[in-house]
Amino acid sequence: RGEIMRAIYLAIVLMGLTLNLWAVEGTTCRTLFDPVLVGPSQAEAELDRQLQTFIPQFGFEAVERIEDFDPDLLELGSLLFGDTRLSMTGDKSCFACHVNFLATGDNFPLALGVEAKYGVGPSNVIQGYAKVTKRHTLPLFNKGHKEFTHLFADGRVSYDSRRGQWVTPDPGLNQAAPGYEAIAKTLSSPLAAQALFPMVDVIEMRGESHQGLSNLQVWGRITQSIVADPKYRDYFDRLFPGQTINIGHIGNALAEVEKTVFQVTTTRWDKYLRGDLEAMTEQQKRGAVLFAGKAKCATCHNGKHLTNFSFQNMLIPAISQTSLHVDKGRFDFTGRPGDEYRFMVPPLRNIGIFENDFNLSAPYFHNGSALTLREVLNHYNDPIGAFILYTPDKLNETYVDRFQIFQKEFVRVGTEDDRRQQLASRSPGLDVQLRLTEDELDDLEEFLKNALVETEKETTPQMDRHTLKDTWKLPKP
Repeated sequence: RGEIMRAIYLAIVLMGLTLNLWAVEGTTCRTLFDPVLVGPSQAEAELDRQLQTFIPQFGFEAVERIEDFDPDLLELGSLLFGDTRLSMTGDKSCFACHVNFLATGDNFPLALGVEAKYGVGPSNVIQGYAKVTKRHTLPLFNKGHKEFTHLFADGRVSYDSRRGQWVTPDPGLNQAAPGYEAIAKTLSSPLAAQALFPMVDVIEMRGESHQGLSNLQVWGRITQSIVADPKYRDYFDRLFPGQTINIGHIGNALAEVEKTVFQVTTTRWDKYLRGDLEAMTEQQKRGAVLFAGKAKCATCHNGKHLTNFSFQNMLIPAISQTSLHVDKGRFDFTGRPGDEYRFMVPPLRNIGIFENDFNLSAPYFHNGSALTLREVLNHYNDPIGAFILYTPDKLNETYVDRFQIFQKEFVRVGTEDDRRQQLASRSPGLDVQLRLTEDELDDLEEFLKNALVETEKETTPQMDRHTLKDTWKLPKP
C-alpha cells in the first residue's frame, strides 16, 4: 500500500509541474514528456523586439514586385538580350556576362571581354585571347526600381532631372549634340542608358579593331544590323510606328527585360518585413540583429534595397591581369578630389544563392576579389589587416588551376603610394576592428546567405509567356 501511495503522490507532483510549465507565459511551452518546441523562445522574442526597433531606424522595407510591363517590348528585349550582334565583334551578347541562372552575373572575378572561347572547358568557357574588364559583372536584380538613379559601380550613368540631361561618359549624349539628339530623347530611364555603354567598351563588346570608331558610329552600326533583321522589324513597327529607330530604342527594350524579369521580392527578409515573424530562423534573426547592430553593416546597407547608394572607400584591394593601374572608382569618372577609391554601396538581395554547395553569386566586391561571403565578413572584421595582407591566391587556385577558365593569373596591382593613399582616404565609418566572434560571423553569414535569397518563382505566367529565354544561350564555339 505504501508503494502505491508513493506512486500516486509522484504522479500528482509530475502533473503539477507539467501544468505549471504550460501556465508560465513566455516560456518554451514544453511539458516534461514532450520536448518539442511549440512557440518562440524568450531569446527569439527578444530578437524580434530588437529587429522591430531597427526596421524604422534604418528604413528597412520589403521590395514589392513591379507588375506593369509592355509585352511586345519585353519580347523584343528578350530577343536582343541574347543577340551577339550587340557586340561589334559579333561574339558577345548581354547574356554572355549576365547569365540568368548564375544570379545574373558570370561567376568570374573580372568579366571576360570579346574573343572568349565558349563551349570548351569544365565551365563551358575559357579565356582564350580575351582580356578581362577592370570590374566584376554586377547583378541586375531590382535595378528597374526607381531608387536606382545612378548605375555602374562608379555611378557614371544617371539622369539630371534639374537640367533635363543625361550624365554619362559620353559628352555628346549628355549635351544632346548633333547626332545624339534623337537618342537622348528616346531613352526612357537610366537603366536604358546604362545598357548602351558595354557596347562601346573596347574590352567588353567593341573590340580593339574598332577603336577608331566613335561611340555614335558604333551605336549606329549595331542599330543598322538589328533593324535589318526581319524578325526585329515587326516589333519596331508595332512598338514605334513612324519612328526612325536608334540605339535608344534598343536600350529601352533591354531595360524592359532587366526591370521585369530580374526581380527579387520573396526573400525570407522581405516576408519578415511584411509581418511574417516566422519567415526567418532564430539564427538568421541573430544575424539580422548583428547586421544592424554590432557589425554596423546597416550604416551603409540600409533602406529598401539594403544600400544607401553612397560611394565609399572600403579598402577593397585592386586586382587585375592586364593592367598595372589601380581602379580608382568614382574618381576616374568625376575627377573630383575625395572620390578616389570610392565605389557605390551594392544592394544585397540574392548574394548567397547556393546550389550543390556552389555559390552562384560569388565572387564579391566590385572586382570579385573576395571568393566567399566569409572572406567579405573577415575583411570588414579587420579591414586594415585584410587590405594589407591580401593576395589573390585563392582566386588563382579556383579559376586558373582548378577550373582552368583563365589563362593568366590575377595579380594585386598598385604601388606602395597607391596603397597608402587608399588607406588614408578610407571611409570614416569603416571601423578598424569589429571584433566579431566566429559564432557571430556564422550568424551574420547565415542571414546574408539564406535570408536574402529568393524563395519563390519571381515571374508570373504572363511574364514568362513574353520572356523569350530560349534565345539566351552562350555563343557557339
